[in-house]
Amino acid sequence: MAATILQKTQMPGWFDGLPPRECWTVDPFGPDFQPIETPVDDRGLVDETALIRDVCTFIIPSFLWPDNPSYHHKGWKHEWYAQLEAESDGVIPALQFCELPSQGIYTPRMFHTLIHKVTRPPLMPSPDVMRHQIAAWRVAHNLLSSIEKTEKAEYRSSVELAKPDNSTQREADIRAYQEDKFLRHFKGRLAHLDVLERVPKDHWLFNPNDDPRTILRTIQAIRAKSYRRMGSIDVRRTRRGKRISLAGIAVGGQLAPAT
Repeated sequence: MAATILQKTQMPGWFDGLPPRECWTVDPFGPDFQPIETPVDDRGLVDETALIRDVCTFIIPSFLWPDNPSYHHKGWKHEWYAQLEAESDGVIPALQFCELPSQGIYTPRMFHTLIHKVTRPPLMPSPDVMRHQIAAWRVAHNLLSSIEKTEKAEYRSSVELAKPDNSTQREADIRAYQEDKFLRHFKGRLAHLDVLERVPKDHWLFNPNDDPRTILRTIQAIRAKSYRRMGSIDVRRTRRGKRISLAGIAVGGQLAPAT
């Protein structure tokens, strides 16, 4: 099936709107149209992979989306969370939960608009689930912040490794120094993972027994979760800019870890 390309008459303000009617698999403005429930897991947290797949079914697979990222809070409406936290005097950290990096995902702007058109806002998870997610993210964030302190050491190492007169032994020493710095910061933060032990394992954002760099990539991927890291993203360049196909997600693509 040929890809559906935007017409000039639909440029440029249409980017923030919905796909044209001929690209829908249902009539989005008909009297029988009903938004679907936002998919959630057993904890009441939004399943973003299922969300992408379900929303994709409303648009023909050949449609090419304008490639302009937009941040979607998986927990919407945002004001519900703000109101609950205010009314409970902060006892229920609903807004803190809503704004966690683990509770958002980047999608094409038009797809973001589509989510709000075709899905109902998910029910808020229980206060305990919110607290567990906040605690789990704090551990991940602290670990990430500690590891990122090694960036200067990584940079200095890369400069030294680039020198043309390096001997094999000197290169080995530089790499050993680089790894030592990385592991030192990592282990220093691991000593405080007792906080994670108080969080149910199904809320952990990473496995503390994994290789340190695997943990780092996992946390980075959560912090910047994006359609750019989904499986089967087909990027095409047209005269009107870059467009992407999400057809691979619609038939079962998975959110992949950052590499």
